[in-house]
Amino acid sequence: MNRKFTGPSELMVTRNSSVNRFEVTIEGHLAKVDYRMSGNRMIITHTEVPDALRGKGIAEQLVAFAVKYARKEGHEVVAECDYANRFLNRL
Repeated sequence: MNRKFTGPSELMVTRNSSVNRFEVTIEGHLAKVDYRMSGNRMIITHTEVPDALRGKGIAEQLVAFAVKYARKEGHEVVAECDYANRFLNRL
């Protein structure tokens, strides 16, 4: 199932369940957070923001959406990705 979320900066994030990722396309560039499910755990495996979009807080918003979605669905969040791990440690 694909779901769209709107964030505080009006970033439209889509959960693309067919490839297990949260994604947004901005100015023709795809930014994404990949994950896999293991039982009740959503494991964030990779965060990627193209160079052209860096420094705009997009990675943080994508990871925040992923965490919000997982918690709403009752999933535990685990970060294998360094960026997501740093994000979770700040919570």
